[in-house]
Amino acid sequence: MPWSSHDDAAYKMRALGKSERMSGSRVMVTGATSVAGRWHECLSGGGMGGTMVLTGTAGLGAALSNATVGALPAAMNAPGVVGDERKLVTLKVSTPQSLACPGEVRLLDLLYIYPSCAINTPTVLSNAAGKPTRMGNGDGVKILAIITGALGAANTTVTFSYTNQAGTAGRTGTIMASANSLPAGALLTAGVAGQLGGPYASLQAGDTGVRSIESYTVASGTTGTVAFVLAREIAEAPLIAANVPAIMDFAFNTPGWPQIEDAACLGLVANVGGALTTSQALNYGIFFGWG
Repeated sequence: MPWSSHDDAAYKMRALGKSERMSGSRVMVTGATSVAGRWHECLSGGGMGGTMVLTGTAGLGAALSNATVGALPAAMNAPGVVGDERKLVTLKVSTPQSLACPGEVRLLDLLYIYPSCAINTPTVLSNAAGKPTRMGNGDGVKILAIITGALGAANTTVTFSYTNQAGTAGRTGTIMASANSLPAGALLTAGVAGQLGGPYASLQAGDTGVRSIESYTVASGTTGTVAFVLAREIAEAPLIAANVPAIMDFAFNTPGWPQIEDAACLGLVANVGGALTTSQALNYGIFFGWG
């Protein structure tokens, strides 16, 4: 049964043991020395949960789940969990690297991936593999573009044709390179080509989510590959200073307890505050309960 109050949540987590604390480290994949404000994935560099593979048969869509190697490990299918609502209670992040701070970390549920998409001649995308049920109608689902093969010297702009949360096909969104020659591990961003922006593609006016990507075109693309990932954001937390943990309390400071869906493929992306060098650690602690 869902929590009906803070007292009910406390009883189920403490008296009934319906809670889990998970912690570990992931690698912020920069590919090369970064710059302040650039977004990077914390998926393929290894750490707790293993190394996520973001490459594969070009454009062939695949669903992601807690069984995906590289997902943050959590007992999603443990007895007493399935059928209950799992809620995020606290999220803690820190890093020993001063050049990552100040920055930001976002916790995502990774839903679906189109791997190894070319940034010169567009790759044909396939949605033959079904989407996970936790994707729902696509409301709140965002598009990330993670560089898996370093881009050539061009401020690339990618334009998507996608189906929105209402099932309307042929909608248009864009995402761009914030600089020439971006390395693997960096994310394309929203906004203006050649400038830093947020980590998700801009969608057409009025749209609140994405069900699928059908195709894309590229302007100023040369070489390189990108994994397009459909994901839903769960929470965010700041990177304040080196070795200073930031703890977000979703029970009191931010009411609502974000939901962690059954079989969620949990992953992190980070925005760094300076010229961060390669293979640096991001530490996390997640506490969640269910009822």
